[in-house]
Amino acid sequence: MTPLKNKKKVKVCLIGCGQIAEAHLKELSLSQKAEVAGVCDLKRVLAEDLADRFGITGVYSDYTEMLKTVQPDVVHITTPPHTQLRIGLDAIRNGCHVYIEKPFGTCYQDAEKLIETAKSNQKIACAGFSQLQDTVSMKFNAYLESGELGEIVHFETYYGDSLEGNFSRLFLQNKDHWIHGLPGKMFQNVISHALYHVAPFVPDELEEIRCVAYDRSKNGVFQDELRVVLRSGGVTGYLTYTTAVRPIRQFLRVYGTKSIVEIDFANHVFWSYDGTDLPGPVARARNVFVPAKRLIKEGFSYLCNTLTGKDRFFSGMGNLFDLLYDHILSDNSSPPVPYADVLKTSRIMDEIARQCSEIELQIQQVKHK
Repeated sequence: MTPLKNKKKVKVCLIGCGQIAEAHLKELSLSQKAEVAGVCDLKRVLAEDLADRFGITGVYSDYTEMLKTVQPDVVHITTPPHTQLRIGLDAIRNGCHVYIEKPFGTCYQDAEKLIETAKSNQKIACAGFSQLQDTVSMKFNAYLESGELGEIVHFETYYGDSLEGNFSRLFLQNKDHWIHGLPGKMFQNVISHALYHVAPFVPDELEEIRCVAYDRSKNGVFQDELRVVLRSGGVTGYLTYTTAVRPIRQFLRVYGTKSIVEIDFANHVFWSYDGTDLPGPVARARNVFVPAKRLIKEGFSYLCNTLTGKDRFFSGMGNLFDLLYDHILSDNSSPPVPYADVLKTSRIMDEIARQCSEIELQIQQVKHK
């Protein structure tokens, strides 16, 4: 990897000025390690709008022109998944490190090509698995490393969503929207969040993946409920994606041989349940009050972190940016998100997409009989 001699900041460009781009630029504005030099979108007016609001001088509608003119150190790619491979490869071959928003291409082959190209060009391809660097995720990692969880036996990863937002309305009303071209359609655009948290827990080759998918809302456009069972060796897991359950939450429960933990990503809370040798009635009281005390402590911790600005809605994203920049500035070629976990996430998503397509095809065949 080519070191950035004596530089304290990396020069950043962003390609794709849609909804998530604004979150990127807000977090970048808080970073002491980056300078945004250009933004690009095929619809130049979108790039101009973000440039005006964030004080960015470089505005482009052709990303190849931007790469040539600005010569950035890092390119943030916030375009739809089907464009990420082409743009990512172009950026890497033009001497840039890349941060690519989830799901990091449309399939395992895309992810593998991006990673291998980055390696061969001594660049980093960072997957935008931003919740891995949330404060609550880092608490879980510390707990895991302490050994207090024991061996992982089972996990439940849950992602609640809504069909009532502006983005959902876009692809519900427009059958030509890019999301309908993804192998896993709507699921593929979001379930990487639910999967990348558990990728480190499961072996490279899963022995079993079974999916149930259906259109609960009767929208007639796509499946909106997904249940997945995963198994490999001594580890099993459930994935739930739902647009129907309220309140909307996202969480992960992990069951170990020593304790059970829950990470609440919606409310940024982490807590654990462990055993005790105390007698029955005392144990039951203890098992109520000890978790309650921990939850109160977490509440105060979250409040303090929010008031100080340490914990924001997209703070995990900002933390991941800075971690990537640290690696680049220190000539550390290892990716902030391990490539093995990125590929494992992509492989699982491919199988889920395959099974969901089969289910949809079977439903269509029944309808036309």
